[in-house]
Amino acid sequence: MGFLEEGPIISRFFGPFGQAFRSEKKKAPCAEDIGTPKRAFDIADCMEKGLARELVSDFVQPLRDVRGLWKFDVERSADRREYRLYCAQGEFLMLAKLSKDASRIGFFLYDSVEEDCGLHDPDAPAFTMTRSASGKSWFLVQERCDDSLTPRHAGWERREVMEVVHSRQGVGAGMNHCLHVCLNRAGMNEETWLGSKLPVWNDEVRSMVLDFHGRQAIASAKNFQLALEGDPECVVCQHTKVGPNSFGLDFKCPLTVVEAFGVALTTASWV
Repeated sequence: MGFLEEGPIISRFFGPFGQAFRSEKKKAPCAEDIGTPKRAFDIADCMEKGLARELVSDFVQPLRDVRGLWKFDVERSADRREYRLYCAQGEFLMLAKLSKDASRIGFFLYDSVEEDCGLHDPDAPAFTMTRSASGKSWFLVQERCDDSLTPRHAGWERREVMEVVHSRQGVGAGMNHCLHVCLNRAGMNEETWLGSKLPVWNDEVRSMVLDFHGRQAIASAKNFQLALEGDPECVVCQHTKVGPNSFGLDFKCPLTVVEAFGVALTTASWV
């Protein structure tokens, strides 16, 4: 499993995803689509600064298909309620907020602490992820589309794009958390299934062992790798703890940005 050479800007590896970050001079959405004239003005101002990121579709497009994994970083807040996703070069991509009972996650395209662009709306996530009553499944839902920058836009229906199921499996003398992921976003010809690549038991260290290529992983229950169903050697995502509140998130096609980020956050309660 290889890694791609780090490019200088987001558009190097995102293909269509880079459009929202490159379009500094594009026309601002009309006020009725955005909710208020003030918000329309704020978005237009941010576009002039190259800071606007209004296109939800950018986050549900798979990354450019390559052989290796693209590298990203996740930073967790001290209270473990907020997670920020960054490109390897440090550009902010997405903010996720966990509810107090950890049963719901909201995904936002703007950072709540960005000084240059006050467009974060805590009541209007672009995506949400909800845990089932059993606690074993999570469902990722797209809350709006690009033609409906407010959730109540006429004709738009919330759309489920992914389901994540948790289970546990014995490995040697240990128990391993497992993930089963179903991708079913719009435009896919059929569902795509991913599953956990299992570690191996090492008698010498009396622990489960999994090689996270390209990362100096800290032992954590939250560390995992995902592979295509039926091909456990084809790893398409890995999540590794690399610091007290820092994680590496590396993935490639067929996963999208919000899908990979969402899968990683479902492990927040794993110990």
